Amino acid sequence: MPAGVQQPEGIPVPYGARRTLAMGPEVGEIEETFDRAGAEAIAADLKARAGKKGFKGYPVYQGHPDAPAPVGTKFPDKAAIGWITAVTPGETEAVFSVRWLANPGEGFSHFSPYWGGTFDASRKRLAVTRFKSLGLTNDPDYEDMALPHEGEDDLTAGTPAQPKKEKRMDPKAIAKLLGLPETATEEEISAAIAAALKAKADAEAQAKKDADAKTAAEASLEHERAAHRGTILARAIEDGRITAAERPVWEARLAHEKSFSVEVKALDALPKKLKTAPSASAAKGAAASRDQVLALAHEKMSADKGLDFNAAYQAVKAERPDLWVAGGKAGEA
Repeated sequence: MPAGVQQPEGIPVPYGARRTLAMGPEVGEIEETFDRAGAEAIAADLKARAGKKGFKGYPVYQGHPDAPAPVGTKFPDKAAIGWITAVTPGETEAVFSVRWLANPGEGFSHFSPYWGGTFDASRKRLAVTRFKSLGLTNDPDYEDMALPHEGEDDLTAGTPAQPKKEKRMDPKAIAKLLGLPETATEEEISAAIAAALKAKADAEAQAKKDADAKTAAEASLEHERAAHRGTILARAIEDGRITAAERPVWEARLAHEKSFSVEVKALDALPKKLKTAPSASAAKGAAASRDQVLALAHEKMSADKGLDFNAAYQAVKAERPDLWVAGGKAGEA
């Protein structure tokens, strides 16, 4: 291919039935059908003529200068800019291989086949079996025959006539990516894609489930640790080793899991600052009240996982002031 040519050496011509006025106003609109059988007939004709004197292939023109008047007269440049040297029929399209003589650039958005075949006048249908030339155009009869451009990944650069056109991936390439044989049918490819998507969705759902379970377990563990810290601090206050005012400081010290055991030992080593030796009857009442307060506080923490011991303790104190009667203060020295 000459330097700078933007068109590929293989132009895909899709199979299908298309409505056109290509045979002129006197005939009116007809239906052209290009299928694999027609592509095979064109490929066989090209192969049979290859090597004959003067035959270089099917010509590629700018427009259709070889068409009868008045169409042909619109295109004064009758020089071929390339030759179609091979036609390869596929499952959904035929690929026309071009040997370019000149650079058509990106000035054309579509290609337009000039072909013939068997015409059914009563039904106005042309079954394509012959090929004459390929014209490059910006005024296409068929929007599905857009020219592909090299160096583009997902969308063609386009022109004013065809701003963008999605490229289709080769089914054989898709099958290979899915681990299927190249002969896989569309149904098999679709089933494999659906299975892969389901497996991906299942894996994502399981990952989310595992993450949620981990988060819940960590939250539950932290609640248990908070309750344990609350019990330790409440007992330290009861024993007179710290005061209620000192509780927040020690709560922060006990919050570090790595140094928890060290801080507990430091708390246990503190001397008792307050006298906590009530009479036997008062001590018995205080113990009963204390146990009841602790039980109620733990009951609240079980019902509301967001409560720590201090909040639960204060809630019980607000609801049950009778447990803090003289001589029987449950949670204070």
